[in-house]
Amino acid sequence: MKKLLSLLLACLMLATLLCSLVGAEEPAPAQPNKPVGTTALENRETLPVGYDMISKNLLAPSVFSQYSYTADSLTAENRWELGRYLKYGLSVMGVSALERPISGGVDGIWSTGNIGDKLQNGSRNKGAFAYIGSNELYNHLGETDQADSIYPVLITFNFGKPALLDSIGFVAGLNNMPQAADVYTSNDGENWTLIGYWDRTAMRMSGSDMPTIPAADLGKDGTDATYDGGKIVLFDLLGTEAQFLRICAISHAGKTKPADTADYTTYSNANTEKSSWREMIVYGSILDKASNVTALEKPFVNP
Repeated sequence: MKKLLSLLLACLMLATLLCSLVGAEEPAPAQPNKPVGTTALENRETLPVGYDMISKNLLAPSVFSQYSYTADSLTAENRWELGRYLKYGLSVMGVSALERPISGGVDGIWSTGNIGDKLQNGSRNKGAFAYIGSNELYNHLGETDQADSIYPVLITFNFGKPALLDSIGFVAGLNNMPQAADVYTSNDGENWTLIGYWDRTAMRMSGSDMPTIPAADLGKDGTDATYDGGKIVLFDLLGTEAQFLRICAISHAGKTKPADTADYTTYSNANTEKSSWREMIVYGSILDKASNVTALEKPFVNP
């Protein structure tokens, strides 16, 4: 009798287990164009790419002094200084080393390094924002250890006054830029608005890629600067009015040959590898309006 009861009990447990397996839902497949942590941004819009975003004005932070420090290893104070977007025309968070100084642009070309060549009249400048990432992750406000801290690098443009922003571009090929990024703007340095994103990795994984513009074409519409080589990708900034433009990189610079074409993370460099963003250009026009910045920067505190 005991054996029969034990057998019946075992059969009941097996039936319960089978029912639970049949009724269980299979997990949703991973979506390669949405890295871990970006679920809160699922409704963001893709920024258009192409020729139509060229205007006649290249914006540069000529009134701002720039961060000129280079080091194989940045201290906490160095990194804090480098991230002072209210002070500098170009600032960055999320790097542990800089190959070149951060500069404020030559003839409207941002991140030209310390080479100093002009880009007008066909001369070529090979500068870049070249860095090695830190192991920090930030949210769009520059905060770490938050639920939405998903970005390894933030780079912020400060135009000094409100501007109408037409487009942002990267020179010298599609690998020399963040492969995926969310783009935010702000008029006061405190309140930020997400205007869109790009994700080249997702495009490459689907068998396509971003269109580029021959760099030599930049001078054909009367722009202030030309570049005699390479290709440029331009992202439409939708005529947004803002004093600050922040690129929140989801990934670093790209790899020509991914280690695994099915793995999203192998399409871009790791934190320990050098990445370069070549040279950054922003089209738009400065408005005849006063700055809205009222925020006071917090003093450096060594954690």
